[in-house]
Amino acid sequence: MALLPIVFHWIAIGACVAKRMSSVRVIFFYVCSLIECCIAVIITLLVLEPFGSLSLRSCPVSQLSDWYTLLHNPSINYQYTLHCAQEAVYPLYSAVCIYYAIALLVMIIVRPIIAKIIALVARGVHRFRRKPSANGIVAVATSLSVCNRAFYAALYFYPALIAIHAISAGLLYYAFPYVIVLGSLISNAIHLSGAVPESNEMAVIEYIRGLFSKPRNVCLILGHWILNAYAIVSLTELTKPALHVPLLALTPVPFLFYLGTMRFTNPEHVKMHIPRIQR
Repeated sequence: MALLPIVFHWIAIGACVAKRMSSVRVIFFYVCSLIECCIAVIITLLVLEPFGSLSLRSCPVSQLSDWYTLLHNPSINYQYTLHCAQEAVYPLYSAVCIYYAIALLVMIIVRPIIAKIIALVARGVHRFRRKPSANGIVAVATSLSVCNRAFYAALYFYPALIAIHAISAGLLYYAFPYVIVLGSLISNAIHLSGAVPESNEMAVIEYIRGLFSKPRNVCLILGHWILNAYAIVSLTELTKPALHVPLLALTPVPFLFYLGTMRFTNPEHVKMHIPRIQR
């Protein structure tokens, strides 16, 4: 659950910022969102027991019902329900909510400052040009508008994440490695399909050259590889290092699989064969 804000931040930045700003600024936003979440994680660990330490002391989890003690309040004579439920998995349930609240607060403090700095830099560049134009003023206004869109998107998905965690925390605790694998595969396919305009005559080498020519694409590809490696570690827990560590070499397999099958899944290639099939 701690990874979800970072993923949603990057999705929002990619949808709102990537098409309207340079790759350097987009990477800057990626790094800033990552730093915001890291600061929130550190503060969350410091305020939980043991206080002032980056370690975490928690109760063991034995079954799914441990996450939903509210549904297991004792009923006296089947007439009166005694509401005495407590967090049996403390602080695994409350820590995530605290983390989301702190991450939201850090974002509200840091993100406007970053947006203001970017606007001031754009305004300064426009002011020191020899021939200032109206396009520079429009660029400054566009920078602020784009930054605000990514900011507003985060204001929406943080409450949604808190609601999802409150309802399905136990299910996500047991299923999150598979969720990470599935989400990474879908995100990887969506990114690679729109990163470089494809054509029937494009070779794989040309596609790779166009893909790695943009720093943003490189960052996203490495991010997907890190998610895949994290999912492998979560599934295996590296209990048998001699067997499980070599599995980390499978992290680039989805990327290589897409490169190997892109010529067969190109929509233009399919459209070319549709008239033949109809005949």
